[in-house]
Amino acid sequence: MPEPTSAALRRDERDASLFAPHDEVETAWSLIDPILSSWQTPACPPLETYPSGQWGPNSSDTWMRAQGREWFDVCRCCIRLSRCGNELSPPRSSFLSTPAS
Repeated sequence: MPEPTSAALRRDERDASLFAPHDEVETAWSLIDPILSSWQTPACPPLETYPSGQWGPNSSDTWMRAQGREWFDVCRCCIRLSRCGNELSPPRSSFLSTPAS
């Protein structure tokens, strides 16, 4: 390890405020470990991926439509109000809405 890095680590070891307390780390891993374990099982569905710059996999649209819902397009609403500079395509957000009848 380069000496400047080693010296910085030794200095930082003395400042406990830079590190999470042991019980917090243990609690965090107790939440994450079951997720990691389930991803290793054959019953786990494949992880959905999508290209950079998009809001999510196409299957999320299909899933929402099957429930009679659709994604509420916050960016498109903002663009109408000239407040949004987001150019991601297709714009989607985690806000849910029920389609108008």
